[in-house]
Amino acid sequence: MGPETEGAGAQDATLARAASPRQHDEGEDAVGDEREVRDPGPDPLRLAELGTSPNTRFAREGRRRCPDSGLGTRDSGLAGNIVETMEPTLLAFPDDFLWGAATSAYQIEGSPDADGKGVSTWDEFTHRGGTIIDGSNGDVACDHYRLWRDDVALMARLGLRAYRFSVCWPRIQPAGTGHVNQDGLDFYDRLVDELLGNGIEPMLTLDHWDLPLVLEESGGWPDRNTAEAFADYAAVVADRLGDRVTKWITHNEPWVVAKRGYLLGDKAPGRHDGEASVRASHHLLLSHGLAVAAIRSVAPTVEVGITLNLSPVVAASNDSGDLDAARRIDGDLTAGISIRCTARVIPPM
Repeated sequence: MGPETEGAGAQDATLARAASPRQHDEGEDAVGDEREVRDPGPDPLRLAELGTSPNTRFAREGRRRCPDSGLGTRDSGLAGNIVETMEPTLLAFPDDFLWGAATSAYQIEGSPDADGKGVSTWDEFTHRGGTIIDGSNGDVACDHYRLWRDDVALMARLGLRAYRFSVCWPRIQPAGTGHVNQDGLDFYDRLVDELLGNGIEPMLTLDHWDLPLVLEESGGWPDRNTAEAFADYAAVVADRLGDRVTKWITHNEPWVVAKRGYLLGDKAPGRHDGEASVRASHHLLLSHGLAVAAIRSVAPTVEVGITLNLSPVVAASNDSGDLDAARRIDGDLTAGISIRCTARVIPPM
């Protein structure tokens, strides 16, 4: 193809098999004897009839259409043959797409008691014994609390344009309510400035599972008071960082906390209580709504969302038992969380 066919906005070309053979010119597609037919653009009605996209052209010389063959050129093999060609389509991300990396506070920060930080559920869970196979914990982790400036420099060298991190709630409010630890806020304040100074957009998650232990001991997420405390905490952080952080996430994967933290018990806080799991799910999502309002009360122009771990569910067969199982699992993994996230009114529990 000539240079006029190159690039995202170029016209597609159709190769149609000629009636008589001839030699290929250098650079032509070696699919047989061909002549190049230029098409000025897609015919919407024709494309609709053929059930294809504007990237595909059909040249008709016979009585039937060749089935979709993917990339390249294919001959139907009939006397009155049809050739379908599909030029490779470059899948391009938009110019404003943000390439970045994501972490959570407990995974990377370390320094579990530095500068007035309180104990989190994950601090307690990993030190309980028997909860982590190799007995490891996050006391040091990546030592990000001390090495944050080096870590941001590494992000810059990697060419990241965005960095999603989480704030450790007990680093801000050691008891989950009341007293605000200014040293904790100062840490995230410095981190945000360093990110922006390196051309990296901060994306802040308020809760990545590390609930202040004091709140867990007084009921945790199954207790409505925790949802209300979370909204107060969100307002504190937004008041400090909302002038520079424009993208906010309330919770990371609340399903994991509700189901694996309170039902299965293989993640913090390590409980096995079905009723508590249901109540935790409810209050986590309630707290999302309360936190959105709290954040916007002090930073009205920021974007606020939630991170959900949604999964497709497909029945193993059309058997009624399999279909019912898929419906129930889908409701547990996806629909229940999604519906409550978009509900305007959440009744008390």
